[in-house]
Formats: sequence, C-alpha cells, structure tokens
Amino acid sequence: MNNNPAQFPQNPYTQFVDEAEGLDKLEGLQSHQNEDVYKKAVHILEQYFGIDDDEDTSVAPTMDGQGFVFQPQQSAGVPQGGFTFG
Repeated sequence: MNNNPAQFPQNPYTQFVDEAEGLDKLEGLQSHQNEDVYKKAVHILEQYFGIDDDEDTSVAPTMDGQGFVFQPQQSAGVPQGGFTFG
C-alpha cells in the first residue's frame, strides 16, 4: 500500500498545523544548530506543505581574495542615475 501524501488532495492535519502557526515554527527549525532537526524540518515542509528550501543563487555574493563581493544585478527598470524622489 502506497501512503505517499502527495497523491492525496490535502492532508487534513496540515490545516491544523497551519492554524496553530506550526509552519512558522517549522521554518524556524531550519536554522537549528542540530543538522538532524534541520533535515527533518525541511523534509516535513517539502513533503506535506510543498515548500522547497532551495537557495536563490542569484543573490549570493561572490568571493575574491579579500572576502565577499556584493554586486546587485542590473535591472532594466532602474534608471542609470537611480531614482529621484521629491
């Protein structure tokens, strides 16, 4: 018997967890110092809530010989001299 939760429309217990602010607590456990706790929290979020813990590599800094280099991506929506308010 296959009890994969992904095959069911919605696990009824996920609503209870959500109403009790359990998602916030599970997301907080992703920064726990114990790696097993982190892995289990990620597994629960991915398996039952469809939340991926993928990092956005486009915002990660690059590293040079002296440390991290933060360079924002240039966007077509930002004027050359920046925005002027006032």
